[in-house]
Amino acid sequence: MAMKLLEKVKKRAEKAESILLDKEPNIKLNGKFSVNMLNTKAKDPTDAIFGIKPDGTIAHFCISEMPHMLVAGTTGSGKSVLLNEILVTVMCHSTPDELKIGIVDPKRVEFGRYKKLPFMLADPITDMDEAYDFFEYLVILMHERYKLMEKAGLQNITLYNEYAEKNGLDRFPYVILLVDEYSQLVGTHKEVEGLIVQLGQMARAAGIHVILATQSPRSTVVTGIIKANFPSRVCLMVASDLESRIVLDEGGGESLSPKGDMLIKLVDGSMVRAQGAYISNKEIETIFNHLRNTMPEPEYVDYRAIVAETRGEGGEDEDFGGIGKAPVRKSAKRNLNTPLANPSSKEPSIEKKSAFAIKLEKNKEEKVEQGAKTLEKLQAEKLEKVLRALGKADPEPQTSNNTNNKQPIASKTKPKANDPKGSENVVITTDKSEKKQINGSTSPIMQKMLKAKKQVHK
Repeated sequence: MAMKLLEKVKKRAEKAESILLDKEPNIKLNGKFSVNMLNTKAKDPTDAIFGIKPDGTIAHFCISEMPHMLVAGTTGSGKSVLLNEILVTVMCHSTPDELKIGIVDPKRVEFGRYKKLPFMLADPITDMDEAYDFFEYLVILMHERYKLMEKAGLQNITLYNEYAEKNGLDRFPYVILLVDEYSQLVGTHKEVEGLIVQLGQMARAAGIHVILATQSPRSTVVTGIIKANFPSRVCLMVASDLESRIVLDEGGGESLSPKGDMLIKLVDGSMVRAQGAYISNKEIETIFNHLRNTMPEPEYVDYRAIVAETRGEGGEDEDFGGIGKAPVRKSAKRNLNTPLANPSSKEPSIEKKSAFAIKLEKNKEEKVEQGAKTLEKLQAEKLEKVLRALGKADPEPQTSNNTNNKQPIASKTKPKANDPKGSENVVITTDKSEKKQINGSTSPIMQKMLKAKKQVHK
């Protein structure tokens, strides 16, 4: 009996050894299909595991190739588990020098365990005012990287990192920005959509990639411009066919099963179905404790100070940490035990107009004023052409005694019965409370307009 037991143990050990030596890499699950796990290798630091395909192969994709992703799923669909799975898998095969992560968590509780991880640019951001500053900081970082790539004559992060290795320069770390509950964020702070769209349009080549997640994919939240700049979509179980069409541009998401059943639409338009892998909270804590114990402490960026200085609101000089690294202020040695979002702080609220918002409004007013001047000029040129066509001289400049510099509005009334010349009465309106009636003659420009009109009628 003991001999048989020893033989079984020996066979199991040999089988395990053959798997490790890649002699038998396929592992059977439930006797139905096999998964080639040991031959699955990461392509780059952003390569993430999404789950298992129906044929038993691993569904893994590079976030850098997606390059921005929209994730939607109702309560119980497994959306939060999938987001944790993506972030955990990329951290398991990369280093903090290769990859940085930023998280915006409006729910405040879903990603709290990510604090103090070596891969983080900052602790998970739960304050929406700070979230706006963080988005603006990533836009600043994007432009800074493009300046360096332009100087080197290179087009994207891959080419630049190869160039940096050959020339002894710092590499660009990839940046993954995860925004959970995007519908809640954009519902209270609509202005962040412009910054997210800017990242979606331009940040790919700079190595900055955005993942937007939402429970309710409404058309007012997932707008056309968001869909245009987030070509990769992941749809877990949703409430209706309409929500599925908003995410995937076709139905099917409403028929998925809960707990990880998903449809993945890639950049090329192909559709992949997968079952997400479950990672328990205990497993996540074990992995994170290992990362904290084996890797150096995180160097958080003082993104609010960098944004304030870029806006011209003051601040100390920042050190951009060398080529490719996120801007880190020399004086910003933050206590990592201090929470990032301090409700009692008196920092400027996003509800008060920032310099960025004021600048946008000013530009809008200038464009409106410029358009009004252009329209006035076109009207004057049109009048001049009419007068020249009738053989008249150029009109004299129109003047007005109105203190408010408002253009008088002329309207015709019926001619008086006792007027021998049959001239028209013209009412010059300069203000709502002031009307001046002129019988027969008026300003030179008005006389020419009336004569030109009479000749046209004749």
